[in-house]
Amino acid sequence: MMKNKKSSLLFRKGEKVKFVNNNLVQEVEEKREKAEKLLPSIIKTLQNMGVEFNYRIKEEKRIEEKILLWEKKPEMQNKSKLEILDLINDILGITVVVDRLDYIPSMTEKIVNQIKKQMQSVQLINYKDRVQDASLFYKRIHLIFDYKEELPFEIQITDRKNLDKRNKFHSEYEQNKYASVRNV
Repeated sequence: MMKNKKSSLLFRKGEKVKFVNNNLVQEVEEKREKAEKLLPSIIKTLQNMGVEFNYRIKEEKRIEEKILLWEKKPEMQNKSKLEILDLINDILGITVVVDRLDYIPSMTEKIVNQIKKQMQSVQLINYKDRVQDASLFYKRIHLIFDYKEELPFEIQITDRKNLDKRNKFHSEYEQNKYASVRNV
């Protein structure tokens, strides 16, 4: 069960900064709680399909870091932290693993159809094919779904080889990406 926190800490260039907006803390907690409630339905759907997958619910600290990082983007300058939170689509993240890269398109179609069939309150809102782009290190398809227009979540579909690549370098990538907002 989730802990009820009254405040939350963020890290910026070595100093701790508290969120002054308790509404933001509450919204982050609510989104994580919605993800926890939605997850069993997704797990059941994927298990019934017999696919290999893993999942995670993003930690509060990581959500807060993402908000701080996105705040620095020019297109986010006029947005509040709450508005930025609403744009984050991977609080709930699932990775489906197939045997071979060329299986990804057919698995993608099956997953989209099963999610739509089993979960009427979920709709596909974004599809990114990152398999065909030769410049990308990690090949995958990103599916962004929305649950009741309240909680977007991400399903990535990749093969074992690309998942191993991602796992090998993900920690370093994350450390570099969030260095400006983490207490390093």
